[in-house]
Amino acid sequence: RETLGLNKVAQAIDALPAASDWHERARFNLSNDLRASHTAISDKILSGAAKHGAVDKMIDEWLAANRHPVQVVEKMSAALSAEHAPDFAMLSVLISELAWLH
Repeated sequence: RETLGLNKVAQAIDALPAASDWHERARFNLSNDLRASHTAISDKILSGAAKHGAVDKMIDEWLAANRHPVQVVEKMSAALSAEHAPDFAMLSVLISELAWLH
């Protein structure tokens, strides 16, 4: 299930130009932060599913319990997708918003 648009975010990070070592490190850190958030969110959902055995139900419950921050991230992901060339600032803010979800 692709709810938060994280695959598109990862692609946008990979497409960032790296004109210097600073940009290369920033891109690397964004990728790591995205993976860490994705893992933390998945672990949170799946730990509940392991107890109850219904992954789809746990995803739906988690989405309902986190409606506002999920909507913020979804809206930002959609704006990012509409942007011709997302930049470091846009991606940094979006990834920081993911922290509210774990």
